[in-house]
Amino acid sequence: MKQLTTSILTICLLLGLLPISGLLAQPTDPASVNCGSADAMQHLFNAHPDQLKEWKEFNKNVHYPSSRNTGNCDKHYVIPVVFHVFHNGGSSSVTPAQVQSGLNKVNEDFNALNGDYNTVDPAFQDIRGSLNITFALATIDPDGNPTTGIMYYPAQSGFGNGSGYDDEIISYAWDNYKYMNVYIMRDLYDDGDHQNSGVAWYPSTWMSDNNLARVVYNDWYLGNTGTSVASGEFQSVLTHEFGHWLNLAHTFDQGCSGTGDGVLDTPTTQGEAGCGPNAMSCGHITNGENYMDYNSSCYKMYSQGQIDRMVAALEGHSTRRPLWQLENLEATGTIQHYQYNTPIADFEASQIFVNVGQTVFFTDQSCGFPTEWEWTINGGEPSSSSDQNPSSQFNEPGTYEVSLVVSNANGESEVFTITIYVDVDPLDCQTGYTFEEEETGALPISWTNISLDGLYWVIEEDVFHNYQEVVPFTSNGHSSIKSLYCPENWIGDGPVEVILSSPSLDFSDMEAPTLSYWTLRGWDNLWPEPKPEHEIEILAGTSAFGPWTNIGTDLIMESQFHDWVEVTNIDLSAFAGEDEVYVAFRSDTHHYYWRIDDFCIQDAFSTNTNDLDQITDFKAYLHDDILKTNSSSFDIYSITGQSILNHKGSTEVGVGHLSSGLYFVVNTDKRTFKQNVRKVFIP
Repeated sequence: MKQLTTSILTICLLLGLLPISGLLAQPTDPASVNCGSADAMQHLFNAHPDQLKEWKEFNKNVHYPSSRNTGNCDKHYVIPVVFHVFHNGGSSSVTPAQVQSGLNKVNEDFNALNGDYNTVDPAFQDIRGSLNITFALATIDPDGNPTTGIMYYPAQSGFGNGSGYDDEIISYAWDNYKYMNVYIMRDLYDDGDHQNSGVAWYPSTWMSDNNLARVVYNDWYLGNTGTSVASGEFQSVLTHEFGHWLNLAHTFDQGCSGTGDGVLDTPTTQGEAGCGPNAMSCGHITNGENYMDYNSSCYKMYSQGQIDRMVAALEGHSTRRPLWQLENLEATGTIQHYQYNTPIADFEASQIFVNVGQTVFFTDQSCGFPTEWEWTINGGEPSSSSDQNPSSQFNEPGTYEVSLVVSNANGESEVFTITIYVDVDPLDCQTGYTFEEEETGALPISWTNISLDGLYWVIEEDVFHNYQEVVPFTSNGHSSIKSLYCPENWIGDGPVEVILSSPSLDFSDMEAPTLSYWTLRGWDNLWPEPKPEHEIEILAGTSAFGPWTNIGTDLIMESQFHDWVEVTNIDLSAFAGEDEVYVAFRSDTHHYYWRIDDFCIQDAFSTNTNDLDQITDFKAYLHDDILKTNSSSFDIYSITGQSILNHKGSTEVGVGHLSSGLYFVVNTDKRTFKQNVRKVFIP
């Protein structure tokens, strides 16, 4: 499958020049489009490598099409926009009517209201998509004063560059978490070239935190009046840039052999391969009419996968989600554009397979801005709630339905239901250590300390450290009182290597063992600001003293320090079938101290005695991103109980688009309604 490229900044240079009468040469529609993102992207990554990591992590968890219940919701997004226009002619040249016409074209394109939408190449008509979104000029400024949403300033240049103009941009910017900022200027890069069209950046918390998130665009291509020379199709280049702002990549990224744009329904292509039924690229018909290609003479469509990707940014990225919330629409004076709908109920459970006495936390995921929540929690205490995000304890074994109905002034949703399985715990550890039975202050029983220079591991129930803590720990052990603790983290000038090896683990009956545990980190005051990230190597071998194989990295960022963090799905399948395996942790602990708790080994493919009522010979296993079962009808659930797939008709289904992790495959007997669960770990 295609994956996202590692671009975070896309600069689109539209080149073309046609002399006209008078002393000034103005362009018509440029003949070709080129993208010069590499240098600027590298500059941004070098300056802020954490943003590359953030962007990769966000996109790793984005899958298409959306499987959530809210995928059926006709949710309407409104994005407040401010245009900062830099032009010596001011409003007499780039008129408010021109700005509005450019924004109207964007809204038309996103909502599939463009006149040529129905003329899309027949090969791609079935995957066309529309996003129910309105980009609206703000009518209230950040100070609460009336505004047109268009600000005028004398001509400036260079806001399209990746650096060097930040202070100037910030001085004009409106709060990036309340407004989408669009900067209109003719010389985007301060290089004397007035032919470039636009620049847009993907979502980035660093940019939004510093009020640098933006689209920069040339007024020559804005709308259909005033200074614009753009044809109807070329006006959609602004749609292209807004697509980047919502996390869309170019469809032709890396060409025929590359990983493309990360969207499953856009075929690999080479840019500007042409439009229509006879346009071929990479050995197949190309979707040249896509807004994220460079065929600006025939822009007509986004694909449904691209719509899902933009929805993921709107719903899930911290820099885009605040913009369309109702309270922000009120604050920016754009609420009048919002189209109220009857909400659709949806929610997640913290877990669906629980033991007697456990509490389940329910998180509302409904769309349409509900104002009332009606929960029915069969088998739970309490058994009902009107809270948005309730919790309930399950004290009796059984299978229970939990349902939600939401409502607002426009009406009431249909019932949304998930099933909770009590006294069924597919996540039971085949081998585990909670350290509760260990002696306080003692070396860990059966664990091997390979630490040097007096460094050691102990079992502790009291928090202490030789150096003053910057922030107190949030708790002692993760699940109860005690945890495994490395109390000394600094000897002389350091750094000093610290290694701890587990007792012997028996994997002889396991097919796909995995490791999970909880960890908590901290530092002392001797370490200067800022506190860097802390990395622990996770090792495995067949001897307590090595040699070791690196099976994973436990990386904790400064923002996660002093909180318990779960590490899950560390793959140990290379040691499946071995009867003597050791897991070890190795770290440079210079100025750090750290804890480990609830060490757990699970076999993702094992059948365990806590499965649901058995259906004879039900099997499920993974092979080359294909899930295979001996049943032609089954459901796949995430670990939080979210329905991922309802499958009928064959014993195989592709799951390569799912992120790594543990999933539950549930088969239901149509006659007895008994259910059987098998676990599948997707690496």
